Amino acid sequence: MTALLPSEDEVKATLVERIEDLPPFPLLASKLLVSGTPGETVTRIVSTDPAIAQRVLQIVNSAPFGASTRFSSINDTVDRLGPEKVRSLALNLILFDTLINRLTTSKFDRTVFWKHSLALGGLARALAEQLDYPDPEEAYTAALLHDIGKIVLDVAGRIRYGDFLRELKNYDGPVDEQERDIIGLSHEDIGAYYCHHWHFPERLVLTIRFHHHPFDHLKLDPDTSLLIAIVAFADFIAWCLGFGSFDTLRQPILNPDVERHLSVDSIQLTGLLDHMDRDLSVAAEHYGFSHPSAKDFRERLLRTNIHLGQINTRYYYLHGDLQEQVEILSRLKDSITRPHRSLDADDIVSNTLEAIHDDFGFDRIIAFTIDATTRTLKPTAFKDVTGLGAAIMDLEIHPDSSDGQFVECLRKHVPVLITGRNQEEANVLSFLNTREIGIVPFTSNNKIIGVLGIDNAASGKAVRLSDLSMVSIVANELGMALEHARAFEQVQQRADFDGLTRAYNRTAIDRLLAEAYEDAARGDVDLSVAMVDVDLFKAFNDQYGHLAGDSILKLIAGTLIKFSRPTEIVGRYGGEEFFCILRDTDMEGAVNYGERIRTKIEDLGYLLRNRFPDHELTISIGVASFQAHIRVKEELIDMADQAMYAAKAAGRNRVMIGWMDDTKNMHIEKPNSVKS
Repeated sequence: MTALLPSEDEVKATLVERIEDLPPFPLLASKLLVSGTPGETVTRIVSTDPAIAQRVLQIVNSAPFGASTRFSSINDTVDRLGPEKVRSLALNLILFDTLINRLTTSKFDRTVFWKHSLALGGLARALAEQLDYPDPEEAYTAALLHDIGKIVLDVAGRIRYGDFLRELKNYDGPVDEQERDIIGLSHEDIGAYYCHHWHFPERLVLTIRFHHHPFDHLKLDPDTSLLIAIVAFADFIAWCLGFGSFDTLRQPILNPDVERHLSVDSIQLTGLLDHMDRDLSVAAEHYGFSHPSAKDFRERLLRTNIHLGQINTRYYYLHGDLQEQVEILSRLKDSITRPHRSLDADDIVSNTLEAIHDDFGFDRIIAFTIDATTRTLKPTAFKDVTGLGAAIMDLEIHPDSSDGQFVECLRKHVPVLITGRNQEEANVLSFLNTREIGIVPFTSNNKIIGVLGIDNAASGKAVRLSDLSMVSIVANELGMALEHARAFEQVQQRADFDGLTRAYNRTAIDRLLAEAYEDAARGDVDLSVAMVDVDLFKAFNDQYGHLAGDSILKLIAGTLIKFSRPTEIVGRYGGEEFFCILRDTDMEGAVNYGERIRTKIEDLGYLLRNRFPDHELTISIGVASFQAHIRVKEELIDMADQAMYAAKAAGRNRVMIGWMDDTKNMHIEKPNSVKS
């Protein structure tokens, strides 16, 4: 068992106090954790605490509980309901008093957490009954305790769970992955360690540890595997219904091993929901919290389903089934090969538009490219059989003027359907005299270089999202063909990204900077760069170890990427250094960029201060901009590098400017916006 748990050193690095110094798990609750306890023993254990016994009787005699006759004593209750039911009721009350009611004020909403636990308990018990699990009350107990690690982290974590949740909104992906990166360990890790330390039954510990993760490789006994699957699926349902352990809406992810142990399609979901609703009604009256009305429940369910629908739609159109893609490719043979029949960029675009028209029959296809100077989308070619006479080449789209679908397309590299949800979109549709237009990006070296617009203004046929998915395949070929034409050689697949941080690697940064430098040297665009270095990183690695150092580099890279614009390129330059290419950015913009990311990392460091108490996480940044008398890109790099070292020498956690006069003398200055 211990091999499946975090080490003592990992736990010490995550918690402020030693696990031995935390408040002990209540003795009465420990006695009630053992399933199969005889009725006489349950009666004796519960009766030793008159307050708990009295509250059990209050619950079973309440109107929501629905008993036909009153219960006179704990002994009477055990005789009529059975020892397991009474054991669960008493355990429920003790856990509430211990985990929820007696804890200090926190940014982590314990009422929301407890509602989630109760909802999960009801779902797990009902699911266990449907699946003939030998002890449904054990499933209820496991569900109540499955997230106990979140409470431990909120009480004793160097980074309290409430503080973590505030930072979580800046990140996508599974919560437990972000917990490990930011806190150090996940709630499953800490919960399982805590429960093992307090001698919980092994089956409960394993359920707490693996309800989010694959477990079949452990070759557990069938009942343990089924219990984990029950709790994992109940958790999935609760999040789908909007009953999460915190109020931030997150996409639920089902443990991949669950469906090997239960058939999702055969589960009677109505029965599960009825059981959950009854349990929540009883709990709402006893604990004094509000129980969602039917209207509240429908709204919560609808909001969750909308969120899931958005995710599923994105997944469907970006990660379609392989067989479907094979079928699509077989139908698009001409469209995906025609872009490669020439090395002339104009021919490639016109051939592609003709092929799309021939294969799909769209009334109009327009190729737009991005004007780096004005940050607009401008037509470069079109195929138009509408007969509407629109002056297409005069059209100019301003994506930055709204937060609509154009921005979604450019930022996330995904196809979108424009239907006029904001003024800019409405202007485009009015100009083209159409009610909708599909926009599909095409890229080169993972950078958007243009988009295809498709519509059926004359025929009135709807542009389906499945159409956009297929055109995306052609657009991908178009992007590659244009790269071939530009370089006069076949594009070589390169490993552009750093394996640890997912930022661009040094090779990619050198290539992308060379391209940007050439554009700046021609006078086409402004260009600035930023050299970013993690302060005192070697000392951090020496003190906390390379695994902690790796997690910090991942967090910093993720923050840099998230708070950079689509035109700003972030790469790992080496070790703890990052390099940012800022196209269309002058010196003032570069300083603002540097201050923006410096502040974000400083905020992240403040969150991590308890996890790493002897080290403040900050970065030093040097920025430089292209100047007409610079002859090679290496001079631009050197200016930023020297400015970065000057920022460190000046006390770290600041931005400095590097520039070169026309006699090639280097100058380092402090921006006016930066205060010492």
